[in-house]
Amino acid sequence: MSFLMFFVPGSLLATQLFACAIATPFRGPGVSGGRITGVADPDQAVVLSVTHARVDRSQRAEFDRHSRRIAGGLAEQPGLLGYSVRIEFFGDQLWTMTVWRSDADRENFVSSQRHRDGMAAGRPAVKSMTFARVTLPASRLPLSWSEAEALLAAEGETYPGDAN
Repeated sequence: MSFLMFFVPGSLLATQLFACAIATPFRGPGVSGGRITGVADPDQAVVLSVTHARVDRSQRAEFDRHSRRIAGGLAEQPGLLGYSVRIEFFGDQLWTMTVWRSDADRENFVSSQRHRDGMAAGRPAVKSMTFARVTLPASRLPLSWSEAEALLAAEGETYPGDAN
């Protein structure tokens, strides 16, 4: 039997596949074995930043292109410990999780030319963007994606995008 035989528009399977999200492994210059190891003390406070974007699917390809460019330079960013990106394949959502040595390091990345250019170019596709930033002991990270979503729900600030 072919997979395509089961992909019937309006079916439960089609709905589940549409909303299927996949995440990259948590990785980065301060990560080993999926854990934060780039700090001297596991209880050292580090900065966790989580984002969630909803995008206009008609502009998704352009948005994804700019997002990949931003993510492509993350590992070289001073102060970055680790990161993961999660996307819906056929949907309209994207999440990021980054861990930084300090808020100044995170802010330097946000204000970097690569990030500013990518955000400006991708902004027309954004319907909404939610951000959360907290300081936690390195030993508590990375969060699971369900924990990251709970953090966004509890602590996040949502802004309308240009694609409304």
